[in-house]
Amino acid sequence: MQCYNHQRFQEKLNNLSPYKYRLRWLSCILKILST
Repeated sequence: MQCYNHQRFQEKLNNLSPYKYRLRWLSCILKILST
């Protein structure tokens, strides 16, 4: 469920490292899809 909190993380991580944020977000989606 924390995956859907990505909007808040996006604002913070987008400024720090959007690349790392994207990797985590993608992995989160993959987890949901694989379930």
